[in-house]
Amino acid sequence: MDQLIELAKVYRILDFSGLVVAAILTSAFEMRQVTTEDWATMPLSFVVDFTALLLFGPNAALFIATVGTVAQRLSDSRRSGASRRMLVNTATVMAAIQAAGFAYRALAAR
Repeated sequence: MDQLIELAKVYRILDFSGLVVAAILTSAFEMRQVTTEDWATMPLSFVVDFTALLLFGPNAALFIATVGTVAQRLSDSRRSGASRRMLVNTATVMAAIQAAGFAYRALAAR
């Protein structure tokens, strides 16, 4: 029984590491939207953040989303004003993930 528990812990670490790598890759290679017509499309990194939220909870998802936004900033070739944009994007994602985690916990408790 103890071996199964240890095996499950190893797979959780691999899952978490895989989501961190996926967050980095999806943010680094994200296509920049240049038109104002496509403002409502979801970025691919949303899927990674939402998966992390469901699998690991809001705190781990917060870390994964932060890693993704920092990777996006580091891979951005246009550096003008990108630091402020990264901070705003990171704060927005952090607030959204914490709110989603709170709502999930509040609804699951009933």
